[in-house]
Amino acid sequence: MNVRDRHAHLTVIELDGYRVRARCDCGKRVTFNRDVWGERVSCGCELRRKDFTGRAHERLTVVGDGRGNPVTARCDCGEKVKIARRHWGHTRSCGCLRRETCAETGRQNAK
Repeated sequence: MNVRDRHAHLTVIELDGYRVRARCDCGKRVTFNRDVWGERVSCGCELRRKDFTGRAHERLTVVGDGRGNPVTARCDCGEKVKIARRHWGHTRSCGCLRRETCAETGRQNAK
């Protein structure tokens, strides 16, 4: 890796031992470890630019404008929930999955 090397939206502007300083195409500067150079594609702006409308994960489907934060999703049970974009892919339902699982296993702490 050298100064001015590019990967996706990032350009290396400085190497400092194990740290890499890069400039994103949007203009923001980011610093990270060398071992994640191939994994990082932007400063995070790439995720913010993506439209999540219609995207589904587990029981949730994004409805309405999928570019905002948080995004609005409809659960298979019919409930609408707001989910931060950084949690998309980790959140599986509106909470109904937890309630169902607790009911099946006999746990008392279902919210």
